[in-house]
Amino acid sequence: MRLHDEPKDFDSLAELNDRLGLPCTDFIFNHPDAGVKAALIEAQNRALILDSLGAMIKRAGRVKCHAFISGAGNVVPGTARRESERTAEPTPA
Repeated sequence: MRLHDEPKDFDSLAELNDRLGLPCTDFIFNHPDAGVKAALIEAQNRALILDSLGAMIKRAGRVKCHAFISGAGNVVPGTARRESERTAEPTPA
């Protein structure tokens, strides 16, 4: 599974933002279609999200964006809430 099916045109977005004086304050990077495609609370998706983060940081820099929105995800049937919370916790550096 790929995190992004449709590549966004960050160059055009950056040009429009510059020309129109619009800031890009943040964007959703793990479910761009407003549906949850990958969730931080699901262990099998965590690596998919984290592995894409470096590329997304570069893209965000292109449009001068300094923040992401990342939904944790919906309740996973059969998974205890605390287990989902542990899955979403940051990994120590």
